[in-house]
Amino acid sequence: MSEPMKNGHPGEGFETQDLSPKGIFYFMVGLGVVLVLIYSIILGMFRFLDARDRARQEPANPMAVGTGVNASTAVDFGAVHAKVEKTFPKLNGLLPPIYAGSNLDKESVAGLINLFSKD
Repeated sequence: MSEPMKNGHPGEGFETQDLSPKGIFYFMVGLGVVLVLIYSIILGMFRFLDARDRARQEPANPMAVGTGVNASTAVDFGAVHAKVEKTFPKLNGLLPPIYAGSNLDKESVAGLINLFSKD
């Protein structure tokens, strides 16, 4: 029995040698380097595209809710409304003078809530 073992196919034998630990170590180091490289590329792409998107983004509408406009830069809508009606008389009475509120009293609002919340 001096011949190497065969796996049943002529001319083919079993592997006679295991992988060396040095080869496995080099493979793991190479895999780690590739992973760090891919991570760096993806992070760089994200930062580049985020910066480009922020540069192209239009400024926020100051009329939008929750923009953080402080009272010193707030617009006096009453004065703007009066100026618009004075400049364009056809628009007189078109806009209501109440902008951020309800024309309903508290009892009517409570009645509406009760009406729609009944089972």
